[in-house]
Amino acid sequence: MDKHAYLIMAHNNFYILEKLLLLLDDSRNDIFIHIDKKVKDFNFSYFNALCLKSNIVFTKKRINVKWGTQSQIKNEMNLFETAYEYNPSGYKYYHLISGVDLPIKSQDYIHSYFKDKNATYLYFTDTPSIYDRQRISRYRVRISNKKLRDWFYILQGKFNIDRLKRSKYEIKKGYNWASLTSDAVKTLLDNKKDIYNLTFCSLCADEVYKQIILDFNNVNIYRNSEGKTDDLRYVDWERGDANHPHIFNKDDFDLLINSDKLFARKFDTQTDKEIIDNIFDYIMEKDGRKV
Repeated sequence: MDKHAYLIMAHNNFYILEKLLLLLDDSRNDIFIHIDKKVKDFNFSYFNALCLKSNIVFTKKRINVKWGTQSQIKNEMNLFETAYEYNPSGYKYYHLISGVDLPIKSQDYIHSYFKDKNATYLYFTDTPSIYDRQRISRYRVRISNKKLRDWFYILQGKFNIDRLKRSKYEIKKGYNWASLTSDAVKTLLDNKKDIYNLTFCSLCADEVYKQIILDFNNVNIYRNSEGKTDDLRYVDWERGDANHPHIFNKDDFDLLINSDKLFARKFDTQTDKEIIDNIFDYIMEKDGRKV
């Protein structure tokens, strides 16, 4: 039996996490969860007992994740390492998702979809911008004074400071959420030192490091007939803003369940709890499980 690993990064909205775990509860899945170190009152015992078929493993190391910093990469690598050590023979796929994501297809559908697949599903563009390159080519020191921080950044340009100048790597840019093969995860773990060197004092490098390392090492990454990559996530940036995607609501139900994607993000109980319950009920019924 091909087993899948779900790697979940969670820091709030634990009602959604509860629904997510119940939807993933399947003997073909192991679930690995990182709870942000900032969370002080998480009920580990309750969540650990939710699944009857899947093994749930919480990462021993808890990281204080800060937006845009290397802590995001260390969190992902922490999950990859935890899953790899738990099952050294490897999983068919490792699905990196957040605690505010939901599957929009049944587990039978998802496992059937990946049955004959051997490519990593990871989005990236072949034409990254100068800004994307500067996410890691320049050092982003966390200075509280904005003027001083901006001046430090400008000075690096004046003195031609470029971390990638003598690097063997080329910049690639995409999104951080992905479904990776065992080969892809092993490649990331084997290149941990390079990853940490590249992303030290970086900005939002969680959207570039997997693309850079996996592409450079010729890992098999899915491309369609037009040469486009895909991460199999339904994320609506058109209705979002520059930094945040649209948060789905009950009016998006038909749009989501009729999508050809496997997962959707993101959801928020404060915005609309009904869509979360509707997706949960729908997928549970598709899986033939009692709600």
